[in-house]
Amino acid sequence: MSRTAQRATLTLLLVIGVGCSSATSHVEILASIRADAPGPAWNAESLDYRVLERLAFSYGHHVVITPISDASSTERPLLDASIPGLSLTGLNPRQLDDLAVADRKLSESALHALWSRAAGRQRTEIIAATVAAAERFADDPPGTRKILIVLSTGFEQSSVVNMADVSQNLNAETWPVIRRLGKSQMLPQLSGVTVCMASISAGLHGWSDSPEYRRIHRFWHAYFQTAGAALISYGPALPDRCINGT
Repeated sequence: MSRTAQRATLTLLLVIGVGCSSATSHVEILASIRADAPGPAWNAESLDYRVLERLAFSYGHHVVITPISDASSTERPLLDASIPGLSLTGLNPRQLDDLAVADRKLSESALHALWSRAAGRQRTEIIAATVAAAERFADDPPGTRKILIVLSTGFEQSSVVNMADVSQNLNAETWPVIRRLGKSQMLPQLSGVTVCMASISAGLHGWSDSPEYRRIHRFWHAYFQTAGAALISYGPALPDRCINGT
C-alpha cells in the first residue's frame, strides 16, 4: 500500500472513530469574577482564559463556563456549547471550524460578564463551584474525557474554610475540613476527572508567601484526590496539556 493510501486509510479510521459521539471531551471552566480577582490576579486570569479560547473550542468538545462567586452553588453557566466530533454523516471540517469561531465569540460575552459582575459578599466559594460542576459531569455518556479548569487565586473564602485568614493552620485543618465535607455530602464525585488550577496568585498585596502557597496547593491536591480526581497542574499559568493531554 502506498504512503498516500495509508494516510487516507488512517484518516478514514480516525473519522469513523471520532464520529461515534457528538462530544468526546467535557471541559468545565470555573472562573472567578473580576471583583474576586484583585490586583494583578484578573490580568493573569484573562491570559489563561485566552489559552482556553484557543484550545477548548475544538472538535468533539463540550465547553461549560460558570462563575466562581459568593453563591457558586446556584450560579447558572454563562456558556454551554458543544462542537461535534468529526464523522462521516455530520458537519464537515469547514462547518465545524465556523462553529468553533462562533463559540469563541460567545465566550467573549462570558468573559465580559465575569469582568462586569458586581461584587457580592466577601466570599469565594471554589468548593461549591466544583460540587456543581460534578453534577454536570454526571450527565456525560460513558467514555467522555472530563476536564475541570479552575481559574482563581486559589483562596477558598467560605464557611467551609477561609484561606485568606493568615492565623489559620491550614496543614492541621486540611483533613478535618475534607472529612466534614464528606459527612455533609459536600464532597463532589469527580472520579476520572482531570483538574488544572491556574491564575494562582499570592493574594491581595502579596500576603501569601511560599510556604503558604505550598500549604494551599496541598489542600487542593488532597481535596481533589479524595473526590476521585487528579490535580495535574497548579500554578499561575495554564499549560496546553490541561486540554490537549500532551
